[in-house]
Amino acid sequence: MHKKVNRLFIFYWPWLLIGLAVSALVAGLFLPLQHKPYPYRIIAIGKASTQGTAFWYSMAEGMAAAAIEFQVSVDYRSTVDESEVGRQIAIVNQAIAEKPDAIILAALDADRLVEPARAARAAGITVVMVDSALADVEKSPQQSFIATNNVLAGQQLGELVVQRVRPGAKILVISPSTRGDSLIGRETGVRAVIQDAFNVLPTLDTGGQLSDEIYHQVSQALIDHPDVEAIVCLNEYTTAGAARAIRGASLTGEVTLVGFDSSEELINYLEEGLLSAVVIQRPFNMGYLSVTRTIDLLNGRKVEPFYDTGSIVITKDNIYTEENQKLLFPFED
Repeated sequence: MHKKVNRLFIFYWPWLLIGLAVSALVAGLFLPLQHKPYPYRIIAIGKASTQGTAFWYSMAEGMAAAAIEFQVSVDYRSTVDESEVGRQIAIVNQAIAEKPDAIILAALDADRLVEPARAARAAGITVVMVDSALADVEKSPQQSFIATNNVLAGQQLGELVVQRVRPGAKILVISPSTRGDSLIGRETGVRAVIQDAFNVLPTLDTGGQLSDEIYHQVSQALIDHPDVEAIVCLNEYTTAGAARAIRGASLTGEVTLVGFDSSEELINYLEEGLLSAVVIQRPFNMGYLSVTRTIDLLNGRKVEPFYDTGSIVITKDNIYTEENQKLLFPFED
């Protein structure tokens, strides 16, 4: 009996091995449908800390979500605020020395960050820009750019002024920097709409300072120009600082304020009428897509040179719609 079984085993075992091999091959056909870990290390370099700045916090959360989903390492680093161009250059150089697979960069200065980005590419590091691009895009080392169409977003801001302020009124535009690509685009869009119809003052460059310092700068501007009828702000903390200055000068309802980006503070100003409207971006989506497009590049896939993540106008009238609540509070149920 045992000899018969052994003969049967000897006869059938080659066919058994063939069957197992075929089964493994068939199973392997379905493996691409499952998430495979990508052993990539990415260093993301933003413009400001995620502490106290809703935009960069939300973007970093989007990056973290993509990192978890695709099992890559994403290390977010930044300057404290947007005044530290030299510090950001040092962060990029340190990142290059660590030899990651890719660097995702939001350039504080469109010109001064070109050479550090070129150095990264020369070192074989993939370079993807987010939020703010480099100067001379056609010749720059960036391989993809994920951001808001900032000229269009600036035009949206300008239209808010046209809708709310009488023609010929004196307008003050406030920017955290006149060197960043995203801010240049926003100002270009704003001025294209309002320059001919209003008395637009020279742009107040707040030097990348945070809201507390901006409050003092705008308070002085309101003293210097008491006939200003509207203020246009180009990012989150210029909007917050200007709102505090308007309130401090007891000009709520007299000076129209439109701004950019969102935070809990700005939402409160919208609800009470101190802030007339904001144009908001989709920073979570921006962060998420910057990582997924980087992974595509690292895997040899073709990606578009620019991805527009969009912008939307938020006012007191539409703040409570379901879609806008999801944009304003992306981490709440």
